[in-house]
Amino acid sequence: MNRTLVCALLWLGVLGSHAWAGDDGAPVLTLRYAQTTEHPAITVRSTGLTLSAYDSDSRLRWTYRLAQSAGSSCEGEAYLAALVQDDDRNGLISAAQGEQARLFAALRWRDGANPRSAVLALDLSSPGPPRLLWRQDDQTLRGLAELVSAPTPGRVRIARGNHDPQQYVVWFGAGLPRVASGNNPARDGARLYALDARDGQLLWSAAARTRNVADSGTADQGFAGLTAALSGAVAALDLDNDGYVDRLYIGDWQAGLWRFDLHNGQIPSLLATGAALAQLADPVAPLGRGFIAAPDVYRVAGTAGSLARPDSLNIAIGSVATGQLPSARQALFVLRDRLGLTTLSQAQFDAVAVLHDGDLPPLDREGNDAGTGAAAGFKLLLDGTQVLARGLTSAGLLLFTQVASSQPLTALNCSGKPLTVSLKVGALEANTGRSARDLNHDGHVDAADRAVALPGQWPLRSGLQTATPGSPLAATCTLGESAFADCPPLPPPRRLYWRRSDAD
Repeated sequence: MNRTLVCALLWLGVLGSHAWAGDDGAPVLTLRYAQTTEHPAITVRSTGLTLSAYDSDSRLRWTYRLAQSAGSSCEGEAYLAALVQDDDRNGLISAAQGEQARLFAALRWRDGANPRSAVLALDLSSPGPPRLLWRQDDQTLRGLAELVSAPTPGRVRIARGNHDPQQYVVWFGAGLPRVASGNNPARDGARLYALDARDGQLLWSAAARTRNVADSGTADQGFAGLTAALSGAVAALDLDNDGYVDRLYIGDWQAGLWRFDLHNGQIPSLLATGAALAQLADPVAPLGRGFIAAPDVYRVAGTAGSLARPDSLNIAIGSVATGQLPSARQALFVLRDRLGLTTLSQAQFDAVAVLHDGDLPPLDREGNDAGTGAAAGFKLLLDGTQVLARGLTSAGLLLFTQVASSQPLTALNCSGKPLTVSLKVGALEANTGRSARDLNHDGHVDAADRAVALPGQWPLRSGLQTATPGSPLAATCTLGESAFADCPPLPPPRRLYWRRSDAD
């Protein structure tokens, strides 16, 4: 039996060869099936807690309710990711040949006055309505707080009975701190989970090294300082190209940026080592800045000569307002993980100096190379906007989106209508922070190209993604449902294929 799988993260960024942003009515996934000669395709969209599938003629094929928000005017939100298996690499899913598509959803809603959260998996291996594979919620998963980010599929070996034949798990962090209500104790939400992608069983979790009595001893591993809610989406990396995830980056609710190194094959209590690389809280309003977007991680070539430096990883992540304060204190950060290609022990992590806001010089208005001489990285202070989506780096160019809204962006949408925002897009040289592309087409590359407003209203978490529309040798940028003309050259997508041969 030969099996080839392709993994794609569909919401904040790309884990595989193609992906789309998906939230508030934007397309989340288009699938083509081999059941008939017409090769029917469906596009799945999410609005609140409802999935809707449309055919190529925009006709509704089916709807699926992910959860019920009884007794509340708040619709709730769903954050989606998918895992698609295509054995023969023809772009079609054939259930008769054992090919499949799984959709993973992280949900938050209100049941009356109580905040609720759940993670579930659906089988989308045929064009008909989906089939529920498994579900975990805040009643079955200890420590689960409100979820505000998409789960991340990734392949990892954990010495604890993973039932998925390809050893896939779903990574996600617990989000917003839960408010004490009724019989629900207050929880800080500082949890990171790995669930079996096949049946949803909990394979591994991490929490603070010291916790309150109610939560003590319920996580496989504890890490000092892991107290703020892990609200960001996980960036999962395979650094040695063996098909298994060996690095995680994630942001928290108080602007902490965490790194975890995974030691594949270990028991859960020894699976990860890690620490916060940076604590980037705003020194003026420490509780008003946090991270929801997944980090955008890219490799930087080293230098030779007297200033020789090895290859390293740069990490770009933007912040969002997490309190009742205006969003004028948000920033886009670019940090340099000089040890990014080295697996660290816990003792080595504990010895790493934590970066703070003051360690990262701000870019000046002219885009002078503030980042060139700064070993730690740099920051771009944003003017009343926030970053809710992963950036996209290619050919030395960092593209990122910013949103402006008069409504709180981290609260549940209780208006009954999809929340849309004004969207801006910016472009920087990834290593220096200098303005890099004439996005406003005025004939000059200057500071104005860091925040160019796009016409119309956009879904809340619109972000630039890569797509491969037809040719495996082509890749383009998309923003919503449209191609983004100012995208840098994109390399041919590196497909996450591997083969497995069994006796059966």
